[in-house]
Amino acid sequence: MLDARLALLIEFKGERTQSEFANLLGIDQSTLSLILAGKRGSNIALMGLLRAFPDRAKEIATALTERETQEVA
Repeated sequence: MLDARLALLIEFKGERTQSEFANLLGIDQSTLSLILAGKRGSNIALMGLLRAFPDRAKEIATALTERETQEVA
């Protein structure tokens, strides 16, 4: 099952190249590549999503807090 955070990033990436999407998020393309490969945490990219897509902040915030909620349960 795909992590909700990673799925959200992939959804927002859409047809953009990794370089375009990384620039939009304010992170390096190499960092984005590691995140999409599951080799690095996604919080930094999700914070970039909040800045780039403020109109979808609730959806992004839910993805940010999902893992912490699951770990407490």
